[in-house]
Amino acid sequence: PPGIQSLDSEATAKGGNGSPNEFDQHRDNKNQIKEENRVRPGFLYEVSNINDPGLNGKYRVDFDGKLTLAYGVSIDTTGMSESDLKAKVIESFKPFLKSAESTHVNLSQKKLWIDVRGLVNKAGRYLIDPSASIDEALNLAGSLMANSQAEYLKIQSNNNVVIINLNDYFNNGNINELPRWQGGEILFVQRKSDIATSLLDNAHPMIQVFGEVKSPGEFPFRRDSDFLYYITKAGGPSAVANLSKIEVVRWENNKRVSQTYDWDQSRDLTQLESGDLIIVHAIKQTPVERAIQSGAGVAAMLSAIGILIIAL
Repeated sequence: PPGIQSLDSEATAKGGNGSPNEFDQHRDNKNQIKEENRVRPGFLYEVSNINDPGLNGKYRVDFDGKLTLAYGVSIDTTGMSESDLKAKVIESFKPFLKSAESTHVNLSQKKLWIDVRGLVNKAGRYLIDPSASIDEALNLAGSLMANSQAEYLKIQSNNNVVIINLNDYFNNGNINELPRWQGGEILFVQRKSDIATSLLDNAHPMIQVFGEVKSPGEFPFRRDSDFLYYITKAGGPSAVANLSKIEVVRWENNKRVSQTYDWDQSRDLTQLESGDLIIVHAIKQTPVERAIQSGAGVAAMLSAIGILIIAL
């Protein structure tokens, strides 16, 4: 076949004998180069065009792989290489510029986005060096909560899950088993509980609940249950929970898809699936504003949770 012939010709030209091992090595090397040149969430690009200063600037790929440029141009960089991105930028600006081909796109910084959740002091999204350790990632999030009994770190990237025993990591410092940061990872710091064995067994269907709830973690999946049920299982919302910003995240075709809901939309939500992540975001208003704007909502939410607890 043409593909095999092409590999055979290239291997022979380099002095190889065309053995299967050489073919495999050649293919692996090409895949590695392609992987190293891939655009990642967090990468910072500098775009310039001498004919249009309004286009000039530095733009960072967001957590979901979107790169938003001048003139409202937005590019989904998922799976793109550096050369793919440059070609796409030039193509996207053709309607706005007489000479879009004179547009330059240069990688300015290789920081990566990660999202740290669970038993840390400052949960949130942070930029990290590709070679950073787990210690550095946790320090960005304010380190582990005091007396939290945190034992596990779960790293989720697309549909891949790696679970690390923090005691083993801190005591032995074995970094050989750690994944290389790709950008877009979600890190969960969790304590040992009755479902600790389930955390280590992906065959058990689970729903993850994090953010502004009293007991974040993973809970057994129950079909036909909405996110209100799982928030209840997580101890209910905290005092600073934004009941109008409950995010449901899932992975479809290796892409992160999220949707934000108000708490009273739980019954209208498309059915939850095993592996979904529920994030209850925080309110950033002052305590007085919070009391005025969401007091009634909190009361109604707690009332609904009371009914659910009775029914469970």
